[in-house]
Amino acid sequence: MRNRRRTIAALRRLAERPGTPHEGIVAKIMLERMAGNSPQPKPFRLADFPLGTAVFYNYWAYPQNDPCTIAAGRRGVLHQTCAGQTWMRLRFNHLKQPRWVPVTSVKGSHISKEPLSEADAKYLHMPHETDFDVDEWIQDLRSRGVI
Repeated sequence: MRNRRRTIAALRRLAERPGTPHEGIVAKIMLERMAGNSPQPKPFRLADFPLGTAVFYNYWAYPQNDPCTIAAGRRGVLHQTCAGQTWMRLRFNHLKQPRWVPVTSVKGSHISKEPLSEADAKYLHMPHETDFDVDEWIQDLRSRGVI
């Protein structure tokens, strides 16, 4: 896995002093995509989500901003921690039974009290750590005449 901070610093240096004009254009595009619009989800605080709270869930296996309610597990357990992730039992509006789902990951909290913006929901909804779509990036470079 690459060091994001060092990659952004290297792209800034290349954008300021490119070897060729095309390198400068590509570096500016990549820098804009990596540093410019990256959403910053809020950290998860368990105290903000008591039993019965209506929330919106954003995770790759479910629709974006999926409405649900926090439910209790057996013996009133509200959360569990497994492999560094917090799991909660949520009752989704479109499903009959509540289920345990991960509500945190390296990307932050996957539940919120209000629907998230399109960019934030898409960021949390992606299953992998991707900075941008490579095919879209290549198409953008072709439209600019770089490649």
